[in-house]
Amino acid sequence: MHIAFRGTRCTCFLALLLLLSACATTKDLSDEDRRKISAVRMNSNVQKVPAMYYLGPGTGILFAFGAIGGAVAAASSLEPGKALQEFAEKNGIFIEKIAFQEIDSALRRSGKLKVSDSGEAAAATLNVLVYQYGFSIPHGFSSNLVPVVAIRCEMLDAAGKVIWSASDTVLPLKNPAAPMTLEAMRDNPKRIEDAWRSAARRIAGNIARAL
Repeated sequence: MHIAFRGTRCTCFLALLLLLSACATTKDLSDEDRRKISAVRMNSNVQKVPAMYYLGPGTGILFAFGAIGGAVAAASSLEPGKALQEFAEKNGIFIEKIAFQEIDSALRRSGKLKVSDSGEAAAATLNVLVYQYGFSIPHGFSSNLVPVVAIRCEMLDAAGKVIWSASDTVLPLKNPAAPMTLEAMRDNPKRIEDAWRSAARRIAGNIARAL
């Protein structure tokens, strides 16, 4: 099976992973701000990078047979990452929705701050950014894939000042999701959602603990 990368690209990717890991940071919430914040409102408009990351086997297998409609079949001519992104979204799977749900759930479970329901007044707003998402081989000798997800949260006070932030990343190594093939994704697209959700849930738990 074709592997869609070269040695130089793989080396650059590994360097990027180290950089992302090193850049996972937290801006602590001050005691003064914590006393002021009785509730936080989740911003449902989750931002994400426009292009999904992908490092692994070519996605042609997704469209070789059993393609779901002409629009998805046409994606076989796209770059592998874009093709898999379109395949996921055609099946109703969106990383921004997953990230919102998992961050919201983790904050509510933590009990550290009240999370306002829709329309409720809140002293602060929490913005969520998915700054990387996609799939990668777990190591250079694999044709299976695991999720790669990086999420950053920023809490803004009523004046729009960032009073707390935290970020975390799930990388190919020590991944919470079981490796799977592109064929498995093609045959059951929900496995894409399950993989991203597994990664987002771990990140959300770490971010909530940092609050």
